[in-house]
Amino acid sequence: MRYVRGYYSNKIRWEAEEIRWRLRECQDDIFLYNYKLYNREKDFIQLRVDMNWTLFLNLL
Repeated sequence: MRYVRGYYSNKIRWEAEEIRWRLRECQDDIFLYNYKLYNREKDFIQLRVDMNWTLFLNLL
């Protein structure tokens, strides 16, 4: 009985570890996705600033 209980607690521990790893992978994916989105927005804002600056220079 003790052996069975030890086996099942180990099995649960392995499953919990596997779930933890999957969650960590998901968090990495979400972080990368947000980072890409943030960089895209930053580039877009920079492009708008450059365009406004060239318009301003052309008006001079």
